[in-house]
Amino acid sequence: MPYEIVGYVREPGFRAPAELRAVHPLGKAPVIEDGGHLIAESAVILDYLDRTYADGRFTPRDGAARLRHSEMMHFAEAAIGSSLRTNLYGRLTGGLTGTFAAIIERDTGAALGHVETQISEPYFQGDGLTLADVQLGYLLDLASYLGLLSDYPSATAYLGRLKERDAFKKAVSVGGPMTPPA
Repeated sequence: MPYEIVGYVREPGFRAPAELRAVHPLGKAPVIEDGGHLIAESAVILDYLDRTYADGRFTPRDGAARLRHSEMMHFAEAAIGSSLRTNLYGRLTGGLTGTFAAIIERDTGAALGHVETQISEPYFQGDGLTLADVQLGYLLDLASYLGLLSDYPSATAYLGRLKERDAFKKAVSVGGPMTPPA
């Protein structure tokens, strides 16, 4: 389907520029405009695109598989995403210290350990790519960028499989890298 990507350069401190805050008051990214809707939050965007344009084919239809998928979609942003963003902000601001650093290290390790035990092959829930794979792919790429995947061989191999997909390669070639330049 046709689309247009509008890129915004973050200000110092990783703040959204005024142009992005004009699109979404919190300066959220990603954000899409489609069908008269302004949609922020990755999981909501993925769900909307899947239901609107892919007839739900990237979401398990029912039962335990759907519940597990939904859990991972929310876990990705709430648990692993918040830990990794805190690690990133720490890197951008000179590092995390003291008890706070220990808590974030513990939470990040727990979240990555959970992902490590939940991955099937080749994708999160076996043979078919799901929205959870898209959510996890970004976050695991961020974990790799931060140097946090060395103790998680299954997650590392899984990220490698995702990066080999033609769609992944196209997304990066069109939208740019998922993580900031090293």
